[in-house]
Amino acid sequence: MPKNAVATRKDIDEVLAVIKDFMDITSHDFQSVDTRFNSLEKEMKMQRADIHKLITRLDSIEKDIEINDDERAVIGMQLTRLHNWVEKAAARVGVEFIR
Repeated sequence: MPKNAVATRKDIDEVLAVIKDFMDITSHDFQSVDTRFNSLEKEMKMQRADIHKLITRLDSIEKDIEINDDERAVIGMQLTRLHNWVEKAAARVGVEFIR
């Protein structure tokens, strides 16, 4: 089209028809994309919830292990003290203590 050309009503209607067709296609595609996005977002939320549950459970297991380690250390110290006391008591009463 030359620089000085004037668009007619027919030209404008043709451009508007193309734009309308494009908008209809795009609108449909956006709905499809939006639906897919929403389902992916829902799935991600569910996965995040599952991951949160796993992390919480792992934290709980880790805490239990720490408590068990502490308790084992205390029991070990108690057994050592008891062993030493038994050795001393055996020597005092004249009983041979065999290791």
